[in-house]
Amino acid sequence: MFYFQTIYNLIMKYRSLDLITATGVSHNPEISKKVLIENGEIPHITQLARVTFKPGQTANSHEHKDMYEIFNIESGSGKILIDSSEYQLRTGDCFIVEPNESHEIQNSSQEDLIITILGLKV
Repeated sequence: MFYFQTIYNLIMKYRSLDLITATGVSHNPEISKKVLIENGEIPHITQLARVTFKPGQTANSHEHKDMYEIFNIESGSGKILIDSSEYQLRTGDCFIVEPNESHEIQNSSQEDLIITILGLKV
């Protein structure tokens, strides 16, 4: 069994959130991000990351000209503003932000807001 597990680990790409060092997001370096897939590793994907917003943290309004972003809410709550429209974030929600749409995410709760983000190139 050990032999087959070793071969399997050699041929597959493996990532674990436990083994990834957190960095800050570009829109607010105080917000913690662990990147599972980085830009350039897989065609059309700019990143797959898990982001943790502490209570009161905000990723300020910004837009991307050449990518979609998919936000899957893993836990917590808050709000997202997309082109000035406000939506509540709850566990299990998924939002798609299209290229050139301005968006801002806020954790307005008293618990961590954890989001998996998938970026896709146009």
